[in-house]
Amino acid sequence: MSKIFKFGIVVGDSDEEFFYNDSWCIESYPNYKRITVAPIKNQIDLMLDILKSFEPPYWCLYVLVVPRNENEEGRYQCPYSMSYVEISEFVNKYKKLLETDGRHHLWLASTKTKQLMVYDRHNIIYIYDDITKMAEYLKSKGFNENKISIPFPHAHHYQENDIKEADILKHWGWIRTPLREQDDY
Repeated sequence: MSKIFKFGIVVGDSDEEFFYNDSWCIESYPNYKRITVAPIKNQIDLMLDILKSFEPPYWCLYVLVVPRNENEEGRYQCPYSMSYVEISEFVNKYKKLLETDGRHHLWLASTKTKQLMVYDRHNIIYIYDDITKMAEYLKSKGFNENKISIPFPHAHHYQENDIKEADILKHWGWIRTPLREQDDY
């Protein structure tokens, strides 16, 4: 049985798991800046730790890009705001699915501020918050400031998590909307 992983790099006729090196960088755009983080592993634990610095309550968006059963692709928004405990219980329940399967993105954010995190299909976390504060936090956790590049060619793995996909979509009374163009990258 092959190793279960979410994101890989193509090597010859096969692919192997790709690991980043606990890096972060600041990306600047005309209307905003963000911190891009590329952890080696434990993306959910890192997100939960960062979420503690966001002002509660929180909202959650699960973006299903590649459904593997009868479910519809789409943006699944939790219909109510949540406490840290509720978010933590949710992401920990589905941690294996979120960290080992490339069919989705996960967004966590404050309902009161513009603080937002996006965990994408490439095992990268994008943080929209106070840049200086987040940079200091990441340095304190041993992350290094480096340019982050998504390797090409690469592969997304869709594991035998179809039951978990069905479970996550039953977890709340999600409000589903269609994917947006930027969701399918």
